[in-house]
Amino acid sequence: MPKNNKYGYEKTQLQVEETLHSMELALDSFYNTLEPLEENIGKMGYYPDWDSRRQIYRKTIEDSNDTAEGFEDLFLTNLFVVKTQIRKKPDDFREKLKQEFYK
Repeated sequence: MPKNNKYGYEKTQLQVEETLHSMELALDSFYNTLEPLEENIGKMGYYPDWDSRRQIYRKTIEDSNDTAEGFEDLFLTNLFVVKTQIRKKPDDFREKLKQEFYK
């Protein structure tokens, strides 16, 4: 095992912790993106049984009195945040988000 110096184990451990923290932030932002998307779909009224079909329900949005356009704007803003967080990240990041999306 490498010595505990800036070129050895401590640096590797720090990189792993930073990567895990970045993944956690990206996943939180991703979930925060999906909720306004679901609210927007519900407001559009295309699916009468939408409340039973949604995956994320009121985790961050407590009051859904906004319009469909308001939720669309919130979705697009959050999507931009996610895109910024995963830019120039390893392919593992994108793959993990893809798996979460298809759950």
